[in-house]
Amino acid sequence: MSTSHGPWRPTLRTLIEGRFVDNQSASARLRFRPGVDYTLPLRVARPPVLVVSNEFFIVPGYNPFANGGSSYTQNRFQVGVRLPIADSFSVRPYYLLQSVNLPSGWDTNEIFGISLALRIPGRTK
Repeated sequence: MSTSHGPWRPTLRTLIEGRFVDNQSASARLRFRPGVDYTLPLRVARPPVLVVSNEFFIVPGYNPFANGGSSYTQNRFQVGVRLPIADSFSVRPYYLLQSVNLPSGWDTNEIFGISLALRIPGRTK
């Protein structure tokens, strides 16, 4: 889902991970990251884009990591601004709240980071 609606673009990213840890049973983890990208209304060749997402992690069935006793194991709320440097390169400073479901309860960390994106153009025939 990545249909453009003017400056607003809803996003949904999913990932299925297989986890194989020594001395523990294998498990799967589902990651869902709904969000929205908003192109800021600036009159420049490559306008910055506000990016907001809330990623959550679910472990269906048996969870060898136990966590807080729930299949809902982690949450990551992220806000950032994607700054296009060139047509194929951008920098995104971001703020992330990462919450992890531990046996003692939820633990939340605040993270400031920078993400770099490089798009390698495909061959044209």
